[in-house]
Amino acid sequence: MDMKPKLIVAGFMSGEGSTLRRILEYERKNDCSYHVAVIFSDNSHSNATIIANDYQLPVIVKDIRDFYKKRNAPLSDRNVREDFDREVVAALEPYSIDCIAYAGYMSIVSSILVNTFIGINIHPADLTITENGRPKYRGLHAVEKTMLAGENHTRSTIHLVTEEVDGGSILRQSDLMLIDRSLSAKANEALLKKVSPDMFAEVLNDIGRGRLAFKDNKVYFDGKELIQP
Repeated sequence: MDMKPKLIVAGFMSGEGSTLRRILEYERKNDCSYHVAVIFSDNSHSNATIIANDYQLPVIVKDIRDFYKKRNAPLSDRNVREDFDREVVAALEPYSIDCIAYAGYMSIVSSILVNTFIGINIHPADLTITENGRPKYRGLHAVEKTMLAGENHTRSTIHLVTEEVDGGSILRQSDLMLIDRSLSAKANEALLKKVSPDMFAEVLNDIGRGRLAFKDNKVYFDGKELIQP
């Protein structure tokens, strides 16, 4: 009998890895249709090795800053980013990856990764709020941007990864959280992680079970097209 899980996942992270830990904990406590097979980090100072040891998983660490430094190139150089992502794809080849969970991965990915694997990202902002036809709170420091704009509430968004930063189809959003203006943006972001904490894992489970499907640049949930806000 073929015991291969339906969805083989690589967990990508750059820092402390709290979101990835939630995904791993959910997998171990539930009958899941996904399996995190390997952890990858672009930061040699991240907690990737610690988390991999805790969950007895293989880990790949390739420091992106060192990669650019050796090529004497700025981090904005897209050609070097493609070279980096090609090496990442090669490193993942032994694991038969279906999907990447970008669980706190801070590097902008190139078409190399986007076109090779399904990518799911969590972003600490409400991506349904737009400005000039694009998500208003994209990119880094999203909670801080949200607070500075005077928003009273925010929520996290799970979306497909595309070459446009935080611009892919929205798959699910957390419950709304009231912003506490007595706290810093970093503290509010920490609180936001506690709102609907298993949302990322549940989305992976839905993909593995076929409830969420992707075809012809459209997203379907239980066979019906998921209309974007």
